[in-house]
Amino acid sequence: MTSSHSSPDVRHPLLLIGGLMLLGLLLTLALWMKTLPLSQLPAAIFTPDSHVMGQLLFHYATLPRLFVALLAGAGFSLAGLLFQQTLRNPMADPTTFGVSAGAQLMLTLATVWAPWLLRAGQETVALIGGLLAVIPIILSAFRPSSTPQKLTLSGLMLTLYAGCVANVIALFGGNDLQDVFIWGSGSLNQNSWQVVFFLLPRVAIALLLSLLMLRVMNTFSVNETSAKSLGVSVNRVRTISLLLGSALCASVVSVTGVIGFVGMAAPTLTRLAGARRFSQQLLWTPIMGAALLLFTDQLSQWSAYYGAEVSTGTLTALMGAPLLLWLIPRLKKHTLPLLATTVNAGTARRRSACLFIPASLLLLILFILSVIYGRLPTRWAFTDGQTLLSLLPLRAPRSLAALAAGGMLGAAGVLIQRLTANPMSSPELLGISSGATLGVMLAMLLLSSTSTGVLMVGAVAGSALALIGMLLTARKSAFSAEKILLAGIALSTIISAMTSLMMTSITPQVQVLQDWLAGSTYRILPTQAVTLAVIAMVLIAASFLTHRWLLMLSLSDEVSRATGINIYLARSVIILLIALLTAAATLLIGPLSFVGLMAPHMARMSGLHRPALQLGGAVLIGAAILLLADWAGRNILYPQQLPAGLLATFIGGPYYLLLMRKQ
Repeated sequence: MTSSHSSPDVRHPLLLIGGLMLLGLLLTLALWMKTLPLSQLPAAIFTPDSHVMGQLLFHYATLPRLFVALLAGAGFSLAGLLFQQTLRNPMADPTTFGVSAGAQLMLTLATVWAPWLLRAGQETVALIGGLLAVIPIILSAFRPSSTPQKLTLSGLMLTLYAGCVANVIALFGGNDLQDVFIWGSGSLNQNSWQVVFFLLPRVAIALLLSLLMLRVMNTFSVNETSAKSLGVSVNRVRTISLLLGSALCASVVSVTGVIGFVGMAAPTLTRLAGARRFSQQLLWTPIMGAALLLFTDQLSQWSAYYGAEVSTGTLTALMGAPLLLWLIPRLKKHTLPLLATTVNAGTARRRSACLFIPASLLLLILFILSVIYGRLPTRWAFTDGQTLLSLLPLRAPRSLAALAAGGMLGAAGVLIQRLTANPMSSPELLGISSGATLGVMLAMLLLSSTSTGVLMVGAVAGSALALIGMLLTARKSAFSAEKILLAGIALSTIISAMTSLMMTSITPQVQVLQDWLAGSTYRILPTQAVTLAVIAMVLIAASFLTHRWLLMLSLSDEVSRATGINIYLARSVIILLIALLTAAATLLIGPLSFVGLMAPHMARMSGLHRPALQLGGAVLIGAAILLLADWAGRNILYPQQLPAGLLATFIGGPYYLLLMRKQ
């Protein structure tokens, strides 16, 4: 009996929600008293004097912003809860299905090529884009063969595509896209009650419909087989739930911009704070999201009051991620449903290892072609003789670096997806890429230099610090797979938010940074390319030595221990390998979001299910994708060039979707 009071554990979500809401309201009241005398508050709330500017600003700007923060937080978090429950994945959120990316792409297209569309209003354009983006996913949910895994990965693919198209347009859009960038940072500034009246009925209707679906949604907490045995039409319920969450998210995003962390953090924080049943989560998650967004928006307003304005979207990530880190050690085992990535071996014939010989030869041929064939000033041509000798120092290092980086990211993707048993895992989620990015930005800011040496030092330091933080967090969580994943997301979110916060401070170097962030091989030197290739061979070889650990860890901890595996040692070594593979590729190429995420799935869908075979397939596929992307980026718009990181999605995506359709 006494043991239940011996540890200061979080027992009820009301404790955390109440604390956040109380802090938010106190900050709100304090700010009101700073901007308006207390005696004028009642009049400013109900009947503002048109001759008193302070009262007008309070009634039409400050007060609506308070309600928009509450409604938007509730809307984002409710949509996130519907996605996570339907897909049985704690990493699912409104951005998973491309709602935010679709809205931003539509605004980008309208701004650059069809500005007349903006006459209908920026919010209308964003709403249409967000809804159009999810239509393919909603339609695929009707298919009998649809599964949470396929829908999740299709949504991620759609998000990557939309983001890549927007980034390519942004490279040529110039200053015309400044308003889109501001919208994308997430802001709750208001000048009327229009947005409140827009959001209130939509959030209320979505909550009501979710309550009506409570009984059938509860069945998703177990598994689909149990749900079907109870007479639930799984595909129909999944489609309705995803459509409801997507429509709600699109409505909120259209008026607030991209505020991405609330939709994932609020449901997760609610579960970690004690809400175990879906009925409890449905009650407390919207309130958690409202409290989280209110608190962070008040911090944003206070920062603006003191002359250092920070967007609400950035501060939401900076505040929500530490809360998640604090609660992760208190997470009870198996409270979060994870989506397995293993596939029944009987569903597809396993490919023989001898297939790797012709595949490797094909990759070698592609490498040679990427060096000797391409655009010249006047034509496409094979190069030889003196022309080849002059172009070789320019082409060969880039091709070799792309080959090595793609292979390392493919290997890292297999390791992390096997380790966490989650198909949405990618090397970037451990925060290593984000740490390298932050290091590069700090080097630019502090040293005012864009030289390769300075960027390398910054990237190494940032990656090392992120790795140390990841290992310390994982060690405190006993290297639990789900806790490693959540800790990596939190660390990556914090670093990414800090990066966004610093973007305005390094304006002269923005173009260099954009090239690096997009995944560019522009500045690779021959010695760097050779070094990267050697590192890749060593780390990939070391990854193959973990194949037995990967096979056993994908089953259960008990089976692993029974076979004599030291789980802590195995997981720590795998985490270290993931970090080194990701950091080595990121240092020179920049952060890439596609290769490490999708290459393992392409290998698995090609029939390579066992860890060693999947690892080899992912290495070859990742290397081929990035090699082709680098070659296309050099030649398609010659003499202009496109970053390989952006084109990798366009090259690998169709192949991935084709494989998924065949299954």
